[in-house]
Amino acid sequence: MPVIGLAYAIELPPECAIVMAAGLYLVFTVLAAIIAVLVPAVRRWFRSRRRPLRVGGMIALTWFVVFVVLAVAGGTPPEQGTNAAARTVPSTTTAAAAAPTSTTSAPAPAPSCHAGSNNGQPVPDPTCTPGATDANVTADNIDSTICLPGWADKVRPPASYTDQLRAQQIAVYDYADAQLADYTEDHLIPLELGGNPTDPKNLWPEPGNAANGKDAVETALSRAVCSRQVTLTAAQRAIAADWTTAETVLGLNTPTSTRTTPPPAAPAPRPAPTKAHAPSPAPVQHDTPAPADPLAGRYHAGEFCSKANLGVTTIATNGATITCRRDGNYNRWED
Repeated sequence: MPVIGLAYAIELPPECAIVMAAGLYLVFTVLAAIIAVLVPAVRRWFRSRRRPLRVGGMIALTWFVVFVVLAVAGGTPPEQGTNAAARTVPSTTTAAAAAPTSTTSAPAPAPSCHAGSNNGQPVPDPTCTPGATDANVTADNIDSTICLPGWADKVRPPASYTDQLRAQQIAVYDYADAQLADYTEDHLIPLELGGNPTDPKNLWPEPGNAANGKDAVETALSRAVCSRQVTLTAAQRAIAADWTTAETVLGLNTPTSTRTTPPPAAPAPRPAPTKAHAPSPAPVQHDTPAPADPLAGRYHAGEFCSKANLGVTTIATNGATITCRRDGNYNRWED
């Protein structure tokens, strides 16, 4: 029906288009009835029929059937034509422009990482684990953060997080051994030095479940930072670059021997005075005090020591004498 087509052309809903067509059909029917009653020629035509009422009924029925057929046919929106194309093309174009390609939406493959070794100790892949710092820790607030007892336990992430991350990173590091128990999720920049607690760039699956020399290095660097011996930034950079050489880079592990310096040679005796025949007493010699030992009181027996201190003897925290010796794959202070 032209009326319904016109309704779709102006983008009316199908229900409104049918109602509009029915209204116009009713108007045309009333006009036709008025013409049939008022126009004499039409009346004469009906009177000339043998059965004028039947003819009028047939015309009305035909008119109604035509309306129903056109209404049903016009209930389906046109799929072709200029107006339909104008309505559908913009939405199709927009959808095509908004839809990302499969190449863009596909996640990038995880990089393959490989753990290394330095001085016989495991070190992470510097590309996959470069280290990350905690923005809440600065050089100005170390006294209220990392230098406070219990700071590391306060910010340490829960085991549920580190266990899940450890499983993921074991696969990324391409370890042949995939047993979780054989690895420790280690903070490259330790929490005691303002390392980020949860950033995967600061965590990596360290092979071996036993403690190694890194714990002793972390303790030494933390003490040096809190005593203002080195800056926080320098300590973070040194341990992130290579924790096995961090103490050497910062000048914290210069070996110091505890052997006493031999006293200087005694001066020659003064000549005896002419009036006294008794020889003058030999001058009393005093031992020159040994220089202060920077390692004294810092470690205890059984604690790990750095490679640079092998063979060095110092005083333990309990006053006993301890020496840095090789113990299997690690270096330890032994009494």
